[in-house]
Amino acid sequence: MRFSPVIAGVVALALNVAPVASAKDAVDLLSQISVRNSRVPGGYYGRLHRFPDGTRDYSTETLDGYSFRHDLPGGAVRELQIARLRTHGAYLIATDLFANGRFSTMSHTVLMVFPRRTAPGDDLYAIAEQSSGDLHVKAPDGSLLVVEGRSGALRPSSDFRLAPLGSLGTPPGLWHRGFHLRIESVGRSPFLRGTTVRAEFPDGRTCRLTTDELFVYDGAVESDAFRFADDRDLFAHLEARCSSSGRPAVQRAALTVPAPGASVLAAADPGPVPILVPASASAAPARVTTTTGARRWAPGGLFWRLFSN
Repeated sequence: MRFSPVIAGVVALALNVAPVASAKDAVDLLSQISVRNSRVPGGYYGRLHRFPDGTRDYSTETLDGYSFRHDLPGGAVRELQIARLRTHGAYLIATDLFANGRFSTMSHTVLMVFPRRTAPGDDLYAIAEQSSGDLHVKAPDGSLLVVEGRSGALRPSSDFRLAPLGSLGTPPGLWHRGFHLRIESVGRSPFLRGTTVRAEFPDGRTCRLTTDELFVYDGAVESDAFRFADDRDLFAHLEARCSSSGRPAVQRAALTVPAPGASVLAAADPGPVPILVPASASAAPARVTTTTGARRWAPGGLFWRLFSN
């Protein structure tokens, strides 16, 4: 990849620019630049921007997310991205590109973390450089991701961790100790219609959903535009889809997570489970809306274009 200076500590990272169609068929561009880590000589991380076609705007107003690249032994690459940073549908996506470099061996794991304890208009993932050189990223539920400043690796913690690279075509083992939605895919976009989504609870139980229920497609086959602007709407949907018959539809208790260091093992899908919802309105943020409408990935796969250059 080529690097060329842009402005004060910002370097263009072989500008991967890919079109993104909106719900009204307007086209946005998604572009990645490289930002110098001021605490680590030679250290960089990616910054993603989304702006209308025909423009080049790398201001904070167009910031869409971050990217952390970790080169693994043997030629494999692992990338952790934060996308849709300023919308109610912000998510983490870990991607493993195996050593032979073929798209068929690219695998993805998406996590959407809840509850979203942020004020309207805030970035759902806030990043801060530490004196050690590490990058601290605060997730929407208040938990913390720690990225090693030089290598770009996610440091294992009681909040998040990534398992070692698995066998060929295995989705990244991205784990979070709180409630989240999980999407896994191999060799294809994780946001295609009909893709399985698992709601994973802190006690290890799961509930199976599909992307059609959670994202706005507007006639397309691929979209990462999240349908639920308010946590209360999402939990109402989960209540209807996942609650067991013969048991209370909703347990009126705050979402809880295991104590740091507690072992949480993923259980086999037991079918419908009672849903834990925020105990009060204070645990769920006010409704968040976006001004750009529901964007979707352009047919042909924005994801492939970002990772193929």
